[in-house]
Order: sequence, then C-alpha cells, then structure tokens
Amino acid sequence: MGNNFYITNRATRNFHDRNAQILSDFYQGVSHRELSKKYGHSVQWIYKIIADERKKEKVTRLFLRVRRHSRQPEGSTAPFNQKCKRSLQRLLFRSTHPHHAFYLELLK
Repeated sequence: MGNNFYITNRATRNFHDRNAQILSDFYQGVSHRELSKKYGHSVQWIYKIIADERKKEKVTRLFLRVRRHSRQPEGSTAPFNQKCKRSLQRLLFRSTHPHHAFYLELLK
C-alpha cells in the first residue's frame, strides 16, 4: 500500500508570475508560436493562458470601475454602475478563480 506523491517543477510553483509574463510578452507583439517555444507549452495552452489572464484583467477593471462609481453620489452614474455590476457578476458567476469569489462577496 504505497502512497502517490507529486513533485512540482520550478515553473509550476510560480505559474502566476509566468502567466503574467506570457501576457506581457503577448502584448509586446510576441506570437503564440514563439511564446509556446519560449515557455515550453503547446500553442493551445498559450491561447488558454492568454484568455484566462485577459479575463482576470477584465474582472479587475470592472470591479474597480464599480467601486469607483459606487462612491459617487446617486444620480447620473447609477445606471452605468448597475450595468457594470451586472457584467461583473456574469463574469464572476462563471469563474472558478479564488480571487473572483472574493470580488463576488464584496459586491453583495
């Protein structure tokens, strides 16, 4: 009765930093194929990483916009704030990222 154990490699431990760097390289014009060679992942995986990182950026942007407009006096910004809040909630309900659950709790 042996136990299985998993030893992570160094890149896995710092995947948040790696994913942020992949997105940064992508924004600087590096192609998906070049990123896959540089980081040792398939092109499909690079597409997924970029999509996930962009979604996290969008959630953060929407959350900050909602928070900023919620501090404004009621009136002209209320419809805009509600629209942003609904968009953010739709994104967060479909997300499994732990930080997104935190944002969802703050919106209540």
